[in-house]
Amino acid sequence: MRFRSAALVAGPFAILAGVLAGPSVQAQEVIGEVRATLDGTERQWQTLQSTDPGVSFNTGVEQFGPVTGITIQGYEEGGSYTHEVIALNWSVMGEAEPMDASVMYVPERMSQSWMSLDDEQVLTVEAFDGESARGTLSGRLCYKDGFAAPPDPANCIVIEGTFETQLPAAP
Repeated sequence: MRFRSAALVAGPFAILAGVLAGPSVQAQEVIGEVRATLDGTERQWQTLQSTDPGVSFNTGVEQFGPVTGITIQGYEEGGSYTHEVIALNWSVMGEAEPMDASVMYVPERMSQSWMSLDDEQVLTVEAFDGESARGTLSGRLCYKDGFAAPPDPANCIVIEGTFETQLPAAP
């Protein structure tokens, strides 16, 4: 059985938590962005930090024993917190290279999303210091027809882009 980091397993649940929380527009500040061409269309998402301690936008760093989990979620400016969301996740142990990196794009609902394949590196971390992260996205995101369904490698779209954001500590 392959080890899966807490950040990778928690990623889809973090999006779901953000969807269910339904944060207010007044409780946010922009702390970064994800820019990408997704299936030939230029896109931009904002990463957000809450100004309300009771609200999370699921961008941050969490410690799980020796593993540090990093989650970045991007939302369209003025858009919904449940549609057109992009999520980047990876983990590190100490100074080691990032592991279990994943990218997920949720156009309308969690039950039908696009996700990177386990054996293809789509996310490259160029800089990470625990308080901020920067990197690139390049590869395929494959369709998932169901929350627990695996991505279908025969039905994919291409993503090419960059991300740069601050990383607030988890509450």
